[in-house]
Amino acid sequence: MTCKTHFRQVPGLGLTAVVPKEWLNKKVKFEYGEREFETYVMYRGKRSIIRLEQKSLSGGPVTIKLLD
Repeated sequence: MTCKTHFRQVPGLGLTAVVPKEWLNKKVKFEYGEREFETYVMYRGKRSIIRLEQKSLSGGPVTIKLLD
């Protein structure tokens, strides 16, 4: 299962992207800035999000794949 979304800069959180709420606490994989990342979905402010602590990257579109 995949989700097309976008990253945006959020003060104090870095780059964040909203994903489906059913993905909460599950592992996801995505490619961004020519690098591949794996992380867990977390809950923040009524939304399920993923975080990417990259200060050198700006926001943009991303396709996220659920690994579970």
